[in-house]
Amino acid sequence: MIKEIAIFIVILVAAILLLAATRPGTFQIQRATLIQATPDALYAILCDFGKFAAWSPWEQLDPLMKRSCSGLGQGAVYEWDGNRKAGAGRMEITQAIPASRVAMQLDFLRPFKCQNTATFTLDAQAGATLITWTMAGSQLFIGKLMSLFVNMDRMVGRDFECGLANLKALAEGDTGIPPRASDIPATSGLAQYLPIAGRILLGLLFLVTGLNGFLNFLPQPKEPMPEAAAAFAGALMKSGYLFRLVMATQLASGLLLLSNRFVPLALALLAPVVVNILAFHLFLAPTGLGVAIIVLLLELYLAWTYRQAFRPMLVARVRPGGR
Repeated sequence: MIKEIAIFIVILVAAILLLAATRPGTFQIQRATLIQATPDALYAILCDFGKFAAWSPWEQLDPLMKRSCSGLGQGAVYEWDGNRKAGAGRMEITQAIPASRVAMQLDFLRPFKCQNTATFTLDAQAGATLITWTMAGSQLFIGKLMSLFVNMDRMVGRDFECGLANLKALAEGDTGIPPRASDIPATSGLAQYLPIAGRILLGLLFLVTGLNGFLNFLPQPKEPMPEAAAAFAGALMKSGYLFRLVMATQLASGLLLLSNRFVPLALALLAPVVVNILAFHLFLAPTGLGVAIIVLLLELYLAWTYRQAFRPMLVARVRPGGR
């Protein structure tokens, strides 16, 4: 039994590392908003690091953070050194095209070393400006591994949205203190990780059961199944294909959930499997009903979390071609 568990752990770790290795070697996070100000006004704010604290979404991470800045426009430098959350690093404006584009090189020193680029593009639109904030860079293996379990675009993208909201308030001359990250409605610290925890838990569950369908490494229950349940399971095996198809579906869906790829597709594939699991324990093997209900609740919770992806499926009439 110990040997089988060890083999399973090795296979699971190898699968996760392999999936991480297939992740893209670069990343890009982008957000945009429309500000009622001229490109010249926004350009002046972006080129002046002395005003960075007024709109940065990260200023509240450490009230005692040490900051220094020098210069204006191309060649200007901003350095910070803060606590564990704020970290330490350096920004330098590497390109400054008046009323059009500002590019920066970001050198992070803590909590880990990396180098990224940030660009702000300014597009005049009928008395306003569409500003687009983009950050891009190389993704190390640790970043690839983290991306399997954490949606970095959502996490960092929210900071960008806060920063753009602050910049909008500053540029439009709103009275009072510009909004900071705490002023923007957001999911609480624990709640923002619930979808990740649910996805990983459901993914592990179906990965393990899917693999067990082919390797048979999990111990069999001591109590024999009820006669009707055993007959049902036997029929699946005797079909010659259905049992393997169900196990392969569970295995593939578990991998998709763990890798955070095609999650809505994985949930759709698992939906009939989950219904069958619930029905099996509800009518044939009541002893496992509690686990079946937990699986159902996880499926429903994740389906609700990703409801935007399923919304097009609920349209009553759709013409071919999506029109």
